[in-house]
Amino acid sequence: MTSETINRRILFINNSLVPGNRVSENFIPYFRFAFDVVNVLSDMVPEEGKGYSHIILSGSGADFDGPWQDRESSLIRWANEKDLPLLGVCYGHQMIVKTLYGTRCLGPMDKANYGWHRIRSEKDDEIFGIAGREYSVFSHHFWEVKEVPVSEVEVFASSSRCRISGIRIKNKKIWGLQPHFEMGVASGVSALRKVLGDEKAWENIEASRPEDSGHICHIMQHFLLI
Repeated sequence: MTSETINRRILFINNSLVPGNRVSENFIPYFRFAFDVVNVLSDMVPEEGKGYSHIILSGSGADFDGPWQDRESSLIRWANEKDLPLLGVCYGHQMIVKTLYGTRCLGPMDKANYGWHRIRSEKDDEIFGIAGREYSVFSHHFWEVKEVPVSEVEVFASSSRCRISGIRIKNKKIWGLQPHFEMGVASGVSALRKVLGDEKAWENIEASRPEDSGHICHIMQHFLLI
């Protein structure tokens, strides 16, 4: 780690467009050192991450183009150039791919992915763990990464619902995760009820039993120790 980032501090970008949505609260219990939260609705998204050792980009229902999105793309490019550890979740995962490889790599899903499902580790990964294991996880998205350049990006996790569920930029400290490993059963049920309404939310829950693998502990522990 360089002298610029030896003092560990996390920059968390809350990409949510829902006023008062503190998505950071799902992550904060796993933070091992100091952090700052930037809310895209009220704060200026920095174009550089000077003074930080790690950057995390949250999920969102936002479009990919706009003033704060442009600034976030600059932050992603800065992290890529400086080799600073960067983790994007859901929308953050998609923003990384869009910024580095273009919008053509993204697209809407045939069917929105709401609720719990199982995701498989396809390859050993420094933060995700060893190949061959499966984890129950909550997802909440209707866009996905459709393709990545295999010469530059390693896909280490996939599922029957989302083929590109976990990526790492090769020879970089940049990861993307499509599912919400940070969301437990209670927060997942709450999200489903808000989006789908009670009746359809409970239909979803009955069709796919809520189960939190707790794998977020492993992911955050290994990411934050890089």
